[in-house]
Amino acid sequence: MERKHDAEYTDEDYRVLQDIPVQPFLEDLRALCRSAFGEDWTDQPAEAEAMEKLREYTFLPEAFHALYQVIGREERLLRQGFLPVERMVLEQYSDRNRRLEYLVYCRTRDHEQYAFSRELPVNRVISPTGGIFWCDTHSIDNTRAEWEKWYRWCAWGGPPQSLGTLLLRQVGQALEGEMPNCVWIKLSFKGIGDRSRYEVAAEQLGCTMLNSINICGYEFACDEARGMLLKFAEDYQKKCLVYSRETAVLEALGEKYTIIWQKRNGKKILDPRKFIQSPPPVNFKEKLDMLADVLLGKKSMALEAEEIEKAEKRLGITFPKALWEFYLRFGKGGKLFSDGALNLIYTPKELRNDMNGEGCGNEHSSEEDGVIPICDPVLAVENQAVWLLRLDRETGLPYLDLRNGERDTLGMSLEDTLLWLLAMNGLGFLPRVGECSLEDNGESRALLDHFFHFLSIGKQAVFANPQRGLLGCCNGEGLIYIMASRGSALEKLEEDADIWVGEL
Repeated sequence: MERKHDAEYTDEDYRVLQDIPVQPFLEDLRALCRSAFGEDWTDQPAEAEAMEKLREYTFLPEAFHALYQVIGREERLLRQGFLPVERMVLEQYSDRNRRLEYLVYCRTRDHEQYAFSRELPVNRVISPTGGIFWCDTHSIDNTRAEWEKWYRWCAWGGPPQSLGTLLLRQVGQALEGEMPNCVWIKLSFKGIGDRSRYEVAAEQLGCTMLNSINICGYEFACDEARGMLLKFAEDYQKKCLVYSRETAVLEALGEKYTIIWQKRNGKKILDPRKFIQSPPPVNFKEKLDMLADVLLGKKSMALEAEEIEKAEKRLGITFPKALWEFYLRFGKGGKLFSDGALNLIYTPKELRNDMNGEGCGNEHSSEEDGVIPICDPVLAVENQAVWLLRLDRETGLPYLDLRNGERDTLGMSLEDTLLWLLAMNGLGFLPRVGECSLEDNGESRALLDHFFHFLSIGKQAVFANPQRGLLGCCNGEGLIYIMASRGSALEKLEEDADIWVGEL
């Protein structure tokens, strides 16, 4: 299908993308599975009764039925997130006073899920064309869900993709988890002419390209005889990932190409020489200095002590030592403190007792006789004004004013709160930001410990690597973000730590 602007795609265009030829799709699907599980692998169809149930959902395209006729009982793919038919049920979500039905068929370990919908919202208008949706399961509740039209490969700004492209990519991603060996391999793409880098990578490694996909910059290729799976993505630059059942297959590639082992016999292989080597910071001052290195480089947002003293006098409050340290390094604010970065953080000059109508937290005097209530000063405001971060005038502790008469004590010290504010604002301040494909758990913490100094721990952990120019944080809801001043730093981290940092 020729490329168009997004608004130019019609319902008929989407039907063409969905109603793909089934036979080429099945050949690609079987080739992927045989490459991962062995040349003797055969179809594992769902039970006849289950397939009959699947066909009751009349909005499902024929290619999706064909998918489950091939992998419906393949336990290794079910283990990686595909759901058996008997666990698929129609669910609903609200979208602007509408309720759309969707059938979830895949849930990944990264808290993502994929579903088919009866209707496909296009520009917030209901289209009669059903389609695949992607959703981060953290966002789902009874009233809202952040679903995206998965026919568009939004990261590349490209055109909508065919159903075959999307399903085969999901199968390839699931097969990665079942392959015991993996290497990064460096290739040359000089003088390739009009050919795509995917075609060149497959040719150089002797792999078979998939025939039923439209090339969008993130594809798989395979070799059934060698039991090898090639994962290609444009943002890997001059590298790609190659998976295999046998170590000997990848060792043979190493005779011709430069390879870096990522997984051998099911165990991750990390190079200790790539681990962070600098000493960790021991106090809050050193932690702020480390964040300044990553966020500002050679620039400075340091504020003179006299300006902080003026703010104390104006507010009738003595700032805690941690707030002094914070403002001495970042008190001039600028773009880092703006809601264009993420949340609005106030400089000492901008702090007020009443915050221009933001309301009060604790009232320390009454309005009788014309006396204006003295409020706990607001240090920061969430970008949609859902909460205010206040400093308790009496205790010096931070808390969230939820703007409904309630307050959240956060469970963090002022030091950790200020570190987290800085890190979260880095999401909109640093030029390269990605969501990390790691669950927020002890295993992930142990892996990140090799490459970062943790400045704080917990649900709002902050971690940094000043040598690589990297900053990371947890958003408090299970998501991990990593950011950098240059994209090459993220790419190198992906290679060295064997993680995926998707670009936001």
